[in-house]
Amino acid sequence: MVSVSKLNYRQVWEAHKGEFSRLVQIPSMYDAESAGPETPYGIPVYRALGYMKELCRQEGFQITEYDGAAFAASWGTGERIDIVSHLDVVGVTDDWEEDPFSGSIHDGYVHGRGTQDMKSGAYLTFLALKLIKDSGIVPKKEIRLVYGTDEERTMDDMRLYVAKAGLPAFSFTPDGTFPMVNGEKGALMWIMEGDYTGFVRSLSGGIQPNVIPPEAVAAVDFHDAGLAARTAQSLGIDAAFEVLPEALQIRVKGKAAHASRPESGRNAVTDLFRLLAALSGEEMLCRIASCFGDAHGQGAGMGYDISPMGKLSLSPGIVEITNGRIRFWIDCRYPYGVGSDTLTGILSAHFPEYDVALSYDAPPTFTPEDDPYILALKTAYRAATGRACTASISGGVSYAKVFGHCVTFGALAEGSENLTHQKNEKISESDCIAALEIYHNAIKNLMEVAK
Repeated sequence: MVSVSKLNYRQVWEAHKGEFSRLVQIPSMYDAESAGPETPYGIPVYRALGYMKELCRQEGFQITEYDGAAFAASWGTGERIDIVSHLDVVGVTDDWEEDPFSGSIHDGYVHGRGTQDMKSGAYLTFLALKLIKDSGIVPKKEIRLVYGTDEERTMDDMRLYVAKAGLPAFSFTPDGTFPMVNGEKGALMWIMEGDYTGFVRSLSGGIQPNVIPPEAVAAVDFHDAGLAARTAQSLGIDAAFEVLPEALQIRVKGKAAHASRPESGRNAVTDLFRLLAALSGEEMLCRIASCFGDAHGQGAGMGYDISPMGKLSLSPGIVEITNGRIRFWIDCRYPYGVGSDTLTGILSAHFPEYDVALSYDAPPTFTPEDDPYILALKTAYRAATGRACTASISGGVSYAKVFGHCVTFGALAEGSENLTHQKNEKISESDCIAALEIYHNAIKNLMEVAK
């Protein structure tokens, strides 16, 4: 393997962190209104794609575009290794402490949506490859920086890329936390819907299916705000109440988190249904509250806990009741050993009166730790940090689902607070500097892996 270089990584970061800040400032969320043939996921995320494309072009990398959904920046020839990043971000709520797209740098942190998930990894791997190219090293492989724009929704951007470019010999995505994720649980989404007439006049909750809902609000046929408040307090639910002319409005506060880590957040939708069930006694609301009340699927009869991947997680990410219809977007992360057909059947049996459609399903993935490419990454991590690079299983969904022979490698430092999909997202400058060193040496090591 190539030895660790003696670059002053802090100095490199100081010289380039303004570029990273400007990337964070682009509000690159999916935008259906501006989606079109040249901007398939909307103008905001296409702007972020254009920004990174220009940085790569300025460095002399060979650019290949993929229908406005992705691009690749290549350097070298030979066996291909892809470093795959996404530039789209999830939505934001209105309770951030500062502008979520300020990209401001203060108190040792870069602040803004996407700083952890995953513009830091997207930018730092670019900077690492630039350092290698600037040093005059002649690559023995083709190294590709691949940037996509719809990982948070469908990953169709990378399916299009792979269909046109083919699969590489190996890939990694800097879309998580160090040390390494070499296996991902399966991920699926159901859309469940049907007729509803009852206690609830209207309801809305959630911001994205793969985000634990931070807020939910309902208007209900109930007029004793005092009793409702006492009931919420007894259930440990953070709720506010407003008496309307013909209904009581209930607003429940939770805490956003990534759906694969429900223990990091608090689901406002499930709290709201627990409260509605307690106030009304309505059979359907009680059934919903029971089914989704446990984040690991116990109430739904899905309490699977299978080694080595561990527990299933279950989250109604978005729910709405309007015009006599109820609709759920439900996120589920499941371990190897149980399939989506079985899980769909269980959910359908709980709600036979509703239509349950499996709208997305990505089965589990796994790459053994003795893989030579993984060993190259592990060596780089130990050299930079002095610590062993221990691989783990994740409930998250990354581009590894599309590439197969792919692991998640950083960029957030081991032990740092994970604010993925949460308010006040930020990443420390020290984490960025450490990741830059790891990536710099990891790419050099990957270039030396024998076929």
